[in-house]
Amino acid sequence: MQTAVLVALAALAWMGQGTPTTDQGRAPRVVDFHACDVDLNVTDPDPAGLNIRMGPSSATGRLTALVPQGEWIQVHVIGQTEDWYQIDRAVAVTDGEETAERVLFEGTGWVHASKVGDVDLNAGAEILDRPGGKVILRAPLDGSAPPPYRITGCTGRYLKLEMEGRAGFTTGWCANQRTTCS
Repeated sequence: MQTAVLVALAALAWMGQGTPTTDQGRAPRVVDFHACDVDLNVTDPDPAGLNIRMGPSSATGRLTALVPQGEWIQVHVIGQTEDWYQIDRAVAVTDGEETAERVLFEGTGWVHASKVGDVDLNAGAEILDRPGGKVILRAPLDGSAPPPYRITGCTGRYLKLEMEGRAGFTTGWCANQRTTCS
């Protein structure tokens, strides 16, 4: 919780002063910022990798690219504004005797929301009308595939998603590609 508060305060400070510039000019102001604390998998198929940007726009400078090398890459999302996620860490996860993580990025950067996601809903995961709210949908208990869903954002430890034409929130998800997290 303390991390989320610090991230939100840093974002507010960032909004009120000059932001990093690129050849294209000043980065856009951050609006409608939601503090998050979720891990998501990189889904960008580009062999050149996923660009981490200085701000929430493709017009801002590129800090680095996350290039997969036979492993999956996971980012830790600390905030969201519109279609952009703010991250503070990215790791490459490889399989071995024990799952090993290799840090690819530490710091503050932004990735486009369309390039990350790929999480599984846990069996019986509750989809709520709002964080901490009432249950509006439930993933199948038998472990069968849930109805198609799309991640649309995050707030705190909750993923926001659309399923069966309804928007909802859940903490019943797993970003690990090798286990069910149960």
